[in-house]
Amino acid sequence: MTDKQHHDHHDPCKDRKDHDHGDWHDHHKKHKDRHHRDKCNDTDTQVPSCPQGFLYTVQPGDTMFLIAQRFGVSLQALINANPQIPNPNLIFPGQVICVPTGVGAPAPTCQVGFLYTVQPGDTMFLIAQRFGVNLNSLIAFNPQVPNPSLIFPGQVLCVPTGCPNGQPYTVQPGDTMFLIAQRFGISLQALINANPQVANPNLIFPGQQLCIPVRP
Repeated sequence: MTDKQHHDHHDPCKDRKDHDHGDWHDHHKKHKDRHHRDKCNDTDTQVPSCPQGFLYTVQPGDTMFLIAQRFGVSLQALINANPQIPNPNLIFPGQVICVPTGVGAPAPTCQVGFLYTVQPGDTMFLIAQRFGVNLNSLIAFNPQVPNPSLIFPGQVLCVPTGCPNGQPYTVQPGDTMFLIAQRFGISLQALINANPQVANPNLIFPGQQLCIPVRP
């Protein structure tokens, strides 16, 4: 076999070890070796297709279970969305995975506003500013978001336009509008005015969402 044939059949992915110790100072040789090594590892860093969700970069300490829990999706849905991961029990910081939205993630209750799907570039601050609601109110109406500083395209938020400066309250068994107003130190009329979606203030039900207006 000639030197040329030997060079043509050499597989850099099978033999990464440099046996030529005399050339270890050669920067060009190191650069070529690194290029071949990266080429061999392309399958470890491939970015999955994610048309029904958003891409997430694995952080130190992450597991598939914790990521699924954080974003409100089922573990199986997360695994199914990432067939490029051969072992779901073994993921590494820096890997990019697909988090499917709308799969096992119930939309938040939003009886005093409307549901909004996060777009690329959105932040809680920008969304609050765009729709004229208080940032703290937006955060309060979205308890399903564990970190308000970290939201992703595809997430669904409640924008409380009917309660731009208030806080959410879920009616409990035994509640009346009068008792709720008394509990929060506001007038009954102020509570009624802040909740025009309640047709009959004398008739509220456990599970209903109300707006508690800020005290003047």
